[in-house]
This record gives sequence, C-alpha cells and structure tokens, in this order.
Amino acid sequence: MIVEFSPAKFRLTFPGAFPEPEYPDLSLHASFNRAAMQIDNTAGSEIPVDPREMILYLATAHIETIGRRDPNMVGQIVSAGQGSTNISISAPVAIGSEAWWLQTSYGQEAWQSTAPYRSFLWVE
Repeated sequence: MIVEFSPAKFRLTFPGAFPEPEYPDLSLHASFNRAAMQIDNTAGSEIPVDPREMILYLATAHIETIGRRDPNMVGQIVSAGQGSTNISISAPVAIGSEAWWLQTSYGQEAWQSTAPYRSFLWVE
C-alpha cells in the first residue's frame, strides 16, 4: 500500500505553516513526489504506512522549506535579524545524507523517525 498525498491533510498536519496561495497544491504535490524519492513509498517499503505518511509529510515540509531559501544558503539557520537584515547559518555536523536532513526541524524529525528503518541487525 502506498501513501496518497492530500494537500488538505498536509496543511492540517502543519497548521498555518504552508498556507495557500503562497504554497499552492501543485507545489506541495511536487515536493511530496520529491520526498517519495527519498522515502520509499512503494508497496514493498520497509516502513509501515502509518509512520510512513507522517515521515513523507515531514520530508515534504522539509523540501518546501529548503526550496524557499536562497539557493546558495546551505545549512541550519541559527539566528536571524531584521534591521539591515542578517542571518547566521551553521553547517550541520553530520555525515552523508544526514547533513541534508538536518537543515530544518522538519528534516530533523523525519531523519529521527527513519532511524529504526535505517538500522539493521547482523544474524549469524
């Protein structure tokens, strides 16, 4: 079974964070499809449907949030100002794909939620 994306359910999951028309349904669908490139959303996925839906929604929120940034800005925002505009970014201390996930709170939660499915046990 696969998770079907619902913009209405997505917006209810993150109240006020992704309002229309600033975040149109088409954009959210595209980000969900990109999220499914990172999180297996096929019938054979190791992640059960219930947690997979939330993980995919978190990944979608992560992709939408990153997509609104300056494309040259990579990392986690650690502080921001308004007068004369300033922003401080810290590169996450992580290895591999974890660094990409740690750029937003949504990505951090998705990364943590996938931990049981990224681990394995050696059996001899």
